[in-house]
This record gives sequence, structure tokens and C-alpha cells, in this order.
Amino acid sequence: MNHLGNEDPQMLLCLHEEHAVAIAHGYAKVAGEPLAVILHSNVGLMHGTMAIFNVCCDRVPVLIYGATGPVDAALESMLRADVIAWSEPKGPTYVNFDVSIQEKQHEKAPELPDFARYQPSPPAAPSAEGVARAADLPKNAKALGRRF
Repeated sequence: MNHLGNEDPQMLLCLHEEHAVAIAHGYAKVAGEPLAVILHSNVGLMHGTMAIFNVCCDRVPVLIYGATGPVDAALESMLRADVIAWSEPKGPTYVNFDVSIQEKQHEKAPELPDFARYQPSPPAAPSAEGVARAADLPKNAKALGRRF
């Protein structure tokens, strides 16, 4: 759901995977939050790689989804991908959906995991002790008595 009250957003169909990733890239830059983009499994992922590279270089979060044959995949992977995309340094993530998730008819919505468990890590920062020690170094330095 977005802030305009649209509870049933429509999918935007792009003619090329690179364009789809570029749109998600621009959206993340403007909105400050990731946009999900779905790429065809093999060829689509290869077509989108240059745009994914650009997202990586620009350090913006984009959620990229793809698909393949039977592999082990869980819905928690989507939450983990969101957390990783938001963690510094921000960047794209890729979640690969198992064929069984794609083709299975669900009678009810799957049970979602506890969202509180999936929060971005705080930004990396030096410890207060390290900063204090670095500040003390110039104050406690002794002159060597030489001129260069």
C-alpha cells in the first residue's frame, strides 16, 4: 500500500530487464526506499546485470526477484533481502523463488514470520573508546626536536 491509498497497485511491464532495474534504481533515489523488480530467471538476470551494477555503485536499495527450478527457498528470504538492502552500505539484493512457490495454488495467505526479527543493522561507527584514544594521540605527542 502506498501513501495515496492505492491498496491494489498495478504492475509496470517493461520491455527490457535493464530498464526495469533502472526504474527501480531511480525510484529508490527519489523515494528513499527500495522498489521490487522481477526479472526472468537466467536471460533476464543477465540482461539486467549492467543496471544492477549501476545500483550497486550508487549504493541504493533495490529488491530484485527471479525464479528457477526446484531449490530450497523460504518467504523469510524476502524479509532478509529487505534488511540487507537497507543495511549500510546499501545495495541491491536478489531473491530466487523456487518453482514450487511460483506454481503452487495457495488456499490462504502464508503465515508470515515475525517482522521484528528482521531489522537493519545500525550503521558501522567507531567505538567511543577508539575516538577518545585517537583524540588523545595528538595531545600527548612529543616533539622529536628535528626539522624537516
